[in-house]
Amino acid sequence: MSEEHRAAIDSLINDAAKDMLNHWNNTNREYQQRISESQETLGKLTTHLHLVDKEIMEMDGMVDQLRTAKRAKQEPLKVAQTRLKKRSHRPDIESCNDPPHERLVDEVSTLNDTILLLDQKITEAEAARLDLISNRQRLENDARVKENSLSIDQSKCMTMRMNFPFNIRCSVSSKRVTRRKYRID
Repeated sequence: MSEEHRAAIDSLINDAAKDMLNHWNNTNREYQQRISESQETLGKLTTHLHLVDKEIMEMDGMVDQLRTAKRAKQEPLKVAQTRLKKRSHRPDIESCNDPPHERLVDEVSTLNDTILLLDQKITEAEAARLDLISNRQRLENDARVKENSLSIDQSKCMTMRMNFPFNIRCSVSSKRVTRRKYRID
């Protein structure tokens, strides 16, 4: 009877040891998969961060071009305004609404509208640039968090898991207990 109990106990211990080893292997596999997914996500974040940096540089260039275009419209506007002012100071008979006067008024109006439109575009471009900078900061923060998580998972947790010592009793006999140490590489 005692031998039957020992055999049953030995079988139960072996089954429990196999189950524990299977669970340990499954956990390590899932953990490695999580690390791989985190590395992939970090790569995507880094790629997206580079794209946002490129977009910010393009937006800076566009803002500079818009400001240059606005400055380029200032001089013709001053000239047209000066001509219009000089025409308004003409003596009685020469002060009239002839076609040149109407063209000057139209030119001043068009240049003012163009400058207002450029100011609006500059404001929109600067707002878009600020959004891009905000996105870049968010992405940088996310990347830092992901790098920290990977560092903890890989260098601390996984190395401890791989070197975690556990002994599994594989066989029990009446005289001695044989133990084996399992390690997953």
